[in-house]
Amino acid sequence: MEVSRYYKELCEKYTDRTAISGGKFEKAKLYLAGGETRTVSYYPPYPLAIVSGKGCLVRDADGNSYIDCVNNYTSLIHGHANEMIANAICDAARKGTAMPAGIEDQVKLAQLLCSRVPG
Repeated sequence: MEVSRYYKELCEKYTDRTAISGGKFEKAKLYLAGGETRTVSYYPPYPLAIVSGKGCLVRDADGNSYIDCVNNYTSLIHGHANEMIANAICDAARKGTAMPAGIEDQVKLAQLLCSRVPG
Protein backbone atom coordinates (compact mmCIF):
# COMPACT_ATOMS: atom_id res chain seq x y z
CA MET A 1 0.00 0.00 0.00
CA GLU A 2 1.44 3.37 -0.95
CA VAL A 3 1.91 6.00 1.75
CA SER A 4 -0.53 8.53 0.30
CA ARG A 5 -3.32 5.93 0.13
CA TYR A 6 -2.60 4.81 3.70
CA TYR A 7 -2.59 8.43 4.87
CA LYS A 8 -5.87 9.10 3.07
CA GLU A 9 -7.49 6.08 4.75
CA LEU A 10 -6.28 7.20 8.17
CA CYS A 11 -7.65 10.71 7.59
CA GLU A 12 -11.01 9.30 6.50
CA LYS A 13 -11.25 7.11 9.61
CA TYR A 14 -10.27 10.07 11.78
CA THR A 15 -12.79 12.47 10.24
CA ASP A 16 -15.55 9.83 10.34
CA ARG A 17 -15.19 9.34 14.09
CA THR A 18 -14.46 12.98 15.01
CA ALA A 19 -16.97 15.01 12.98
CA ILE A 20 -18.06 17.06 16.00
CA SER A 21 -14.44 17.92 16.80
CA GLY A 22 -14.05 19.07 13.18
CA GLY A 23 -17.07 21.34 13.49
CA LYS A 24 -15.79 22.80 16.74
CA PHE A 25 -12.44 23.50 15.09
CA GLU A 26 -14.15 25.35 12.23
CA LYS A 27 -15.96 27.52 14.79
CA ALA A 28 -12.75 28.06 16.78
CA LYS A 29 -11.00 29.37 13.66
CA LEU A 30 -13.49 32.26 13.62
CA TYR A 31 -12.26 33.47 17.00
CA LEU A 32 -8.75 32.08 17.57
CA ALA A 33 -5.77 32.59 15.27
CA GLY A 34 -5.37 29.22 13.58
CA GLY A 35 -8.29 27.86 15.60
CA GLU A 36 -6.04 26.48 18.33
CA THR A 37 -4.06 27.87 21.27
CA ARG A 38 -1.80 24.85 21.80
CA THR A 39 0.28 24.12 18.73
CA VAL A 40 1.28 20.73 20.13
CA SER A 41 -2.31 19.54 19.91
CA TYR A 42 -2.80 20.57 16.29
CA TYR A 43 -2.35 18.03 13.55
CA PRO A 44 -4.03 17.76 10.15
CA PRO A 45 -6.83 17.79 9.32
CA TYR A 46 -7.84 19.30 12.68
CA PRO A 47 -7.20 18.79 16.39
CA LEU A 48 -9.57 16.95 18.68
CA ALA A 49 -12.03 18.95 20.76
CA ILE A 50 -11.39 17.57 24.23
CA VAL A 51 -14.35 18.03 26.58
CA SER A 52 -13.29 16.18 29.73
CA GLY A 53 -10.65 14.13 31.42
CA LYS A 54 -10.56 11.67 34.29
CA GLY A 55 -7.43 9.95 35.48
CA CYS A 56 -5.24 9.12 32.47
CA LEU A 57 -8.09 9.38 29.95
CA VAL A 58 -9.51 12.29 27.98
CA ARG A 59 -12.76 12.29 26.02
CA ASP A 60 -13.43 14.25 22.85
CA ALA A 61 -16.67 15.97 21.79
CA ASP A 62 -17.54 12.89 19.74
CA GLY A 63 -17.44 10.59 22.78
CA ASN A 64 -14.13 8.89 21.93
CA SER A 65 -11.69 8.18 24.78
CA TYR A 66 -7.92 8.45 24.54
CA ILE A 67 -5.02 7.83 26.88
CA ASP A 68 -3.40 11.18 27.63
CA CYS A 69 0.30 10.46 27.20
CA VAL A 70 1.21 14.16 27.47
CA ASN A 71 -0.35 14.87 30.91
CA ASN A 72 0.29 18.57 30.33
CA TYR A 73 4.03 17.85 30.38
CA THR A 74 3.86 16.17 33.82
CA SER A 75 1.90 18.90 35.64
CA LEU A 76 -0.96 16.37 35.64
CA ILE A 77 1.09 13.54 37.09
CA HIS A 78 -1.91 12.66 39.27
CA GLY A 79 -4.19 12.55 36.23
CA HIS A 80 -7.17 14.62 35.20
CA ALA A 81 -9.84 15.55 37.76
CA ASN A 82 -8.06 13.89 40.68
CA GLU A 83 -10.69 14.03 43.42
CA MET A 84 -8.33 15.04 46.24
CA ILE A 85 -6.79 17.84 44.16
CA ALA A 86 -10.17 19.03 42.84
CA ASN A 87 -11.50 19.23 46.41
CA ALA A 88 -8.44 21.18 47.55
CA ILE A 89 -8.88 23.64 44.68
CA CYS A 90 -12.60 24.09 45.49
CA ASP A 91 -11.84 24.60 49.20
CA ALA A 92 -9.21 27.21 48.37
CA ALA A 93 -11.54 29.02 45.92
CA ARG A 94 -14.29 29.21 48.56
CA LYS A 95 -11.89 31.20 50.76
CA GLY A 96 -11.42 33.73 47.97
CA THR A 97 -9.47 33.88 44.74
CA ALA A 98 -7.60 37.20 44.81
CA MET A 99 -6.71 38.77 48.14
CA PRO A 100 -5.55 42.39 48.55
CA ALA A 101 -2.79 41.30 50.94
CA GLY A 102 -0.72 38.24 51.80
CA ILE A 103 -2.36 35.09 53.12
CA GLU A 104 -1.15 32.29 55.37
CA ASP A 105 -1.05 29.78 52.52
CA GLN A 106 1.59 31.91 50.75
CA VAL A 107 3.86 31.60 53.76
CA LYS A 108 3.24 27.84 54.01
CA LEU A 109 4.13 27.39 50.34
CA ALA A 110 7.22 29.58 50.65
CA GLN A 111 8.33 27.63 53.71
CA LEU A 112 7.87 24.33 51.86
CA LEU A 113 9.84 25.58 48.83
CA CYS A 114 12.64 26.94 51.00
CA SER A 115 12.91 23.62 52.82
CA ARG A 116 13.41 21.86 49.49
CA VAL A 117 15.66 24.38 47.75
CA PRO A 118 18.60 25.70 49.76
CA GLY A 119 19.49 29.35 49.33
